[in-house]
Amino acid sequence: MVFEFLKRKLQETLSRPAPRVVPGSEADYEERRSWAENLYQQGRVDAAVDLLEELAKDLAGAGNFPLAVAIRHQISQWRSGQPVTAETAAVESRKMVEQRAQSGVFRRPEVPEEGLSSGLQRAVKSSPFMDELKAEELSSLLLSTNLKPFEAGDVAVAEGSEGNELFVVTRGVFGVETGGPGGDRVRVGTLHVGDFFGEVALMTGKQRVATVTAEAPSECLEITREKWEKLIATHPRLKTLVEDTIRQRAQLSAEAMLDHMRKKREEG
Repeated sequence: MVFEFLKRKLQETLSRPAPRVVPGSEADYEERRSWAENLYQQGRVDAAVDLLEELAKDLAGAGNFPLAVAIRHQISQWRSGQPVTAETAAVESRKMVEQRAQSGVFRRPEVPEEGLSSGLQRAVKSSPFMDELKAEELSSLLLSTNLKPFEAGDVAVAEGSEGNELFVVTRGVFGVETGGPGGDRVRVGTLHVGDFFGEVALMTGKQRVATVTAEAPSECLEITREKWEKLIATHPRLKTLVEDTIRQRAQLSAEAMLDHMRKKREEG
């Protein structure tokens, strides 16, 4: 009798719908990915993939292509254990563009412009890879990227090292630090889902200008220098978007450094 009771409870747990929080929020995105992973670990691969397919549709519908691409990589791994193929990328990219045209339900939150400088307004509105990309651009992005996991405490990039990769955060959170006056470390930012890093060294050939460390189990879309150069040769608009954000980020980092120096002087 006890066994039958436990069996029924297990079946109820496996069959209940995925929990939802605020629709369209970052928590909603993470909740749906976590639920799909639970199903996959239970051996319910088809159900897990179906859940990710719906999430990918919502993301693409909102034009949030980095996260949609991350989901497509996850689906490919679960279905075949192999990277996305050129044929699959072409099919899925056309599907994502169609979903965007049909206006999906997973919306990026509106960011109020009150109190923001004109530079910050531009940064908010021009996040790379999040415009209405063409199918060919999305297909190339799918083929050029892969998913890379990080554990809490892992250093994704180290200041002063050679930079041959660009990363887009698709899960988790990262802290950004750089060397300050006197050799102390200065916190210059925090990266969340949708942010990107590693672009300065990749674009300029210079050494990494900051250390980026995972502060929780995290994941990124990764693109190597070789694949990036091929991508922007075909789709130069992506390079322009990243260059614009590099200029804005340099300004914000300078402001963080000046603020740190002011605090040091105030401390005597």
